[in-house]
Amino acid sequence: MNNKWLEIFDLYTETNISSETVDLCNLTKLIQKLQPATVVVFTGRTAADITGAWQALLNAMKAIDVKLVRFSDIEPEPGLETTNKMLDFICEKKPDQVIALGGGSVIDAAKAAWAACQTGRSIKQLFGSNMITDHTDKNCNAQRLIAPMKNIVTF
Repeated sequence: MNNKWLEIFDLYTETNISSETVDLCNLTKLIQKLQPATVVVFTGRTAADITGAWQALLNAMKAIDVKLVRFSDIEPEPGLETTNKMLDFICEKKPDQVIALGGGSVIDAAKAAWAACQTGRSIKQLFGSNMITDHTDKNCNAQRLIAPMKNIVTF
């Protein structure tokens, strides 16, 4: 992997990306440290169950007093309709943290829904290059808008 891309994540110090099963230990430690009351977990429709990733996450979180709320109706290459449903789910559940458990479709849709929630903009307004930054309050640090998307876990 090109280290140049990894350097981008240094700009967003509150973002954590895990891509291996062994990182569930680190995720557990991070959740213990942050002490969220509620965490929304986005998954695809079947992959997280088939691979055991959802059960592994549940097992890892057993010792932590946190409510995990799952949204699992994300199809491959989700469209605006699905991403808006995810946004509605976030708004309804009001999580302290969000975890995207899956591959690119789940991760991208979760980021879009979470960014829309944080900015108060519609998902459609945020599509395109630098749209999140363009829609932020000039007095607001744009990094903080992305920071609450704490964990992106892929299996």
